[in-house]
Amino acid sequence: MMRMTMRRWFWLLNFIMIIALITGLHRPGAVGWVRQVVGQSVRWVLTPVSWTFTGAQTAFNRAIHPPASANPACTRMREHYQNEIAMLLARSRTLERLLRASRLIHRGFPGISSQQLRAANIDGFASDSSDTCVLDQGWSDDKRIRRGSVVMARLSVVGRIVQAGAATSVVRLLTSRRMAPVTASIVRPNRDGQTMIARWCLVRGLGRGRMRCMLEEKLGAIPPQRGDLVLLNDNDWPPEVSGAVIGVVTAVSQSRRGNLRWDVHIRPRVNMEQTRHAVIVLGR
Repeated sequence: MMRMTMRRWFWLLNFIMIIALITGLHRPGAVGWVRQVVGQSVRWVLTPVSWTFTGAQTAFNRAIHPPASANPACTRMREHYQNEIAMLLARSRTLERLLRASRLIHRGFPGISSQQLRAANIDGFASDSSDTCVLDQGWSDDKRIRRGSVVMARLSVVGRIVQAGAATSVVRLLTSRRMAPVTASIVRPNRDGQTMIARWCLVRGLGRGRMRCMLEEKLGAIPPQRGDLVLLNDNDWPPEVSGAVIGVVTAVSQSRRGNLRWDVHIRPRVNMEQTRHAVIVLGR
């Protein structure tokens, strides 16, 4: 059987075209059928050639522009920098929030450097007492947060940290019965500043948001009264918080032990159950 080569196909198509031309001169209606047969034959012959050129072009494009999966080193590098940019942007937003918070703290706590203060949220209170609260800050947030750190709210000393964890801290409030008594002064605000009522008194927590101290009734002393302020005056506490308000006098009565002593009832300046924010005074 004779093998059809490209040259033979070429002469065959020429022969068919000549026959179609002669037939069209004598029978015009047969031209359409012959044209269809010739067109299909030409497409059948040229299809392998077109497919060959298309495949060659695709291979060439892949060689010049390899897909991302063909270069794993570039892919890993691009992903690395995308991750780094995302992390740096997140840290930048965090630092911006801390900067705004430190500026607010510095304006609200004069005399204390903003580097010594750490803003915190109050997560809740101990189940057995309202005199122990939990803050959302721990030593992983700042290594200077530790047991004994002073906690303030609204420029008033409210307690000290008794347990510093990685993410949270437990604060014992001054109103707790388990808090060690603190030395304080009692003053009375007036137009010229304040009047000293008692330079020293020992304030003890009674629990449930209450405190108390006993004052000796000395000759010529000014009796304490409702509305007097109680200020921290204890050498065992950091000097940065010396003189800070810890409470206000709510009632004064004669001591049951004798008429020469005043029984002074005190409530905290800040009701911790009604606030959600606090500040930790960090150690140096």
